[in-house]
Amino acid sequence: LQWSSLFLSCLLSLPIIYYFIETDVYYSIHIQLWILFGGKSLAIFYICFLLLICENEKYVGWLQPFMAIGKFSLTNYINQSILTLVILSACFQDISQVTYWQLCIFGILICIVQCIFSTLWSKYFRYGPIEWLWRKWTYK
Repeated sequence: LQWSSLFLSCLLSLPIIYYFIETDVYYSIHIQLWILFGGKSLAIFYICFLLLICENEKYVGWLQPFMAIGKFSLTNYINQSILTLVILSACFQDISQVTYWQLCIFGILICIVQCIFSTLWSKYFRYGPIEWLWRKWTYK
């Protein structure tokens, strides 16, 4: 069932992925239906893919670098939002002129930085800075 779901969701996602590769404009009314169904099938693809990786012991090691990211998820979420706002605002006058490829590369770089930061932070601390504040304020 997972392999068939993986294949079907990937197949349904191809038109929207092709559209994003070929165009830099996101305003077409004709693509809205593909976006609606493509996003959901892409989510199913991600879930099935992760389930297949987690079931196979040979590939579980690939997920090790992401453990720290998940452990400090609130810190990473807030940092990602702040970094994106600051960097994109500083680098681009008109953010609407940024292409999808530039945003994808930027997103990948943010993920790499967060993975490195989280891994280093987890060697010295048990909680992320925001998780620590959350626990401190919650358990007074």
